Amino acid sequence: MVVDAARSLLVATAEGELGLGELQEFLRTARAGERRHWPLLFDATAATTSMSADEIRALSMVVGSALRVEGARAPVAMVAAQDALFGVMRMYQILCEAEGFDGIGVFRAREAAETWLIQRAEG
Repeated sequence: MVVDAARSLLVATAEGELGLGELQEFLRTARAGERRHWPLLFDATAATTSMSADEIRALSMVVGSALRVEGARAPVAMVAAQDALFGVMRMYQILCEAEGFDGIGVFRAREAAETWLIQRAEG
């Protein structure tokens, strides 16, 4: 993960197969402490996944639990080029909204994701 302190922005790049365990750990540690208020760009253009709907639901529950314990979080822009991963990210976005977090945007292009993230963080 890259920490852009000048813009208070976190940038994570994922490659290869994304699995439940590593994503749960990432959610718990990536924006811990003061960084939970920093916007996050999650670029998975070089990644794939075979996660099930139940696993996606489990990830969204981690977010819901964090919201209840820690309070509000900064927005997250997620980028996926592969169709299946894009669909999984959209499912995650919808499930997180059901958990009370509406700060996720899912995009096909990194530039669009960065633009949305910066606008959302400033707004």
